[in-house]
Amino acid sequence: MGYENLEKILKFCSILYGCKIIQDDISFSLWKTKGENSNSYWHSDSFQPVVAGFICLKEITKDDAPFEYSKGSTKVLLLNKIYSNWALYKFKNKANSPRIIDINLLPQLEHNKISMIGKKGFIYVANTSGLHKKGSDNSGKERLLLSFEVKRFGLAKKIKRSFSLI
Repeated sequence: MGYENLEKILKFCSILYGCKIIQDDISFSLWKTKGENSNSYWHSDSFQPVVAGFICLKEITKDDAPFEYSKGSTKVLLLNKIYSNWALYKFKNKANSPRIIDINLLPQLEHNKISMIGKKGFIYVANTSGLHKKGSDNSGKERLLLSFEVKRFGLAKKIKRSFSLI
């Protein structure tokens, strides 16, 4: 990956998270997925900002279940409505975060959709409190990604770090 790419990742993560992010603040995981799962539905990972990224270890096309993100979906009023409605459901096997099935909201999410496709080595970073999903799997190929996520800070640590953003 190289030091220069790591520095770019840290810079983008700092901008999205709103405070200085250092290498020790990031955890890495290897993801292998194939087919449909609960991430195939529009969802938010948390009500608060969550900065996550992915490095494609194989080429991902529009048919290979790409990561899809809906622009503008981090708005507090939208997330508040989604999380408030989700909290009311009393299912035993409820997912860790809301899955969007509202037929009135789905067209807007699809209209604002950005699909992250690219060659091997392509890197993307997102605030996954915004609505996102795993795209349609039309190829049947396995996705292989190195993912990374910024550890969540308490308010005091975030304020302290925000003074050293630049």
